[in-house]
Amino acid sequence: MPAWAEQYLTASHPAFYPMVFVLLLLAGLGFPVSADLVLLTCSYIAYTGHADVWLLIPVAIGGILLSDICMFHIGKHLGHGLTRVWPLKKALPPERIERAKQSYQIQGYRLVFFARFMPGIRTVFMFTGGLMRLRLPKFIAYDLAGALIVIPSMLFSMTWVAGNQEAILAFMKKAQWIFLTAVAGYLVYWFMRRVKRRALKASVKTESDLSAPRP
Repeated sequence: MPAWAEQYLTASHPAFYPMVFVLLLLAGLGFPVSADLVLLTCSYIAYTGHADVWLLIPVAIGGILLSDICMFHIGKHLGHGLTRVWPLKKALPPERIERAKQSYQIQGYRLVFFARFMPGIRTVFMFTGGLMRLRLPKFIAYDLAGALIVIPSMLFSMTWVAGNQEAILAFMKKAQWIFLTAVAGYLVYWFMRRVKRRALKASVKTESDLSAPRP
């Protein structure tokens, strides 16, 4: 948590709710602010009865969604320009981007949803969503769906564990690895299915060519 922000994260400060919005916006834009730590701090303040959790939920969702939309537009309008600059130019040549775009149009919205459960790399998925030209309304819908699960859960988390912050942090670390493993397993499964379908199509095409009458 930035030292300059700590003084604002007290329910007695008149800028408490606006500062929560600003901090979550900055976190989503890649600034050195932990969105999870901000939410856990707010959760503890709400647990002690000094903040309204039902007001915190829309404030937090608003800040996070706005940052995600900003990253989406940055990826959409500036992303391809950035990929022409070294070292991204070497790592992401145009043909690789086009192949990734085809895959992302199929799985991208699901990845946007799953990204809400993965601390530390959410911003990358939001930027990539714009770079791969996902449809903004659908992007927002999937992002909002994930936020409606994650954010209220984190803001109520201190109530569920009676204010035990260490228990929440330990659970988050364990849950993150479990979720990342599940997502990685799903992506491997999807990739193998795609490879199998391509091989099947190639086999059918070969058989069709062999069975075609020759002039």
